[in-house]
Amino acid sequence: MVPSLKSLKAFHVAAQLGSFTLAARELRVTQSAISRHVISVEKELGIPLFVRIGRRVVLAPAGQEFARVLDDAFKRIEQGTNRMRVLRGQCILTVSVLPSFASKWLVPRLETFLRKHPEIDLRISASYHPVDFSHEGVDLAIRYGVGGWPRVYSELLMSEKLVPVCSPKLLQGRKSIRRPDDLRHFSLLHGEIEEDWSTWLETVEAVQVDPTRGPRFTDAGSVLQAAIEGQGIALARSVLAIDDISRGLLVRLPLPSLPTSNSYYLVHPLGAIRAEAEHLQQWLRETAQQEFQSG
Repeated sequence: MVPSLKSLKAFHVAAQLGSFTLAARELRVTQSAISRHVISVEKELGIPLFVRIGRRVVLAPAGQEFARVLDDAFKRIEQGTNRMRVLRGQCILTVSVLPSFASKWLVPRLETFLRKHPEIDLRISASYHPVDFSHEGVDLAIRYGVGGWPRVYSELLMSEKLVPVCSPKLLQGRKSIRRPDDLRHFSLLHGEIEEDWSTWLETVEAVQVDPTRGPRFTDAGSVLQAAIEGQGIALARSVLAIDDISRGLLVRLPLPSLPTSNSYYLVHPLGAIRAEAEHLQQWLRETAQQEFQSG
């Protein structure tokens, strides 16, 4: 008999990660469930696949060979599934992005990609939490951080900096802003990273401005909207603010910018990805590069 697909999957993930504990987290089951599935596969095959050394498990030679067989088998299943979707005209591509990045940068530019690839049925999943590629049906993600996340491929898409911005109407009839300490006359708008204003003010040596005052928002897009409404000065992410600045809804103040340690990254599972996901990745690379060159 052939072992069950569930047991084969449990063994395959445990072999990839080299740990029953990590495999259990990946598949969202208990460690004992992973162990039972592996034992079931070993009984069906009649040969040990793991060597147990104390609390550790190490792939036996037979386990290494069988893991390579399953690598090929699961890839073929995925490829076959994608071909069936294509045959019935269903090329669904799911992308997970931060809500602020989706509304402020990605969505306004998507028309170009969709015209180029009308065969792709694109699904945008706006989410803050890290993507579980094995369970959520997500093909590609764009995440904000320092990169180098475990068990996924990450590629730098766009770096950015923090820039002070506000609505043009906020400056009407008010004192002009020529140096950082002039911000003491205005309300500061705070995003989800509380240290941004404190770090910026310290960097530019502004000693007369209280970095703690002003309303707070949990989403970077909400900070920009509050600035557009004239509610104060925002320390905006340059990538998110680029369209509002170009349309005149916001003005960049003549003050220093601050490079950030975080950037936007393309993220996907390790190994080969679907052609549709590669098409989107390439379009994102080209679009980001064009904006950097023009800006």
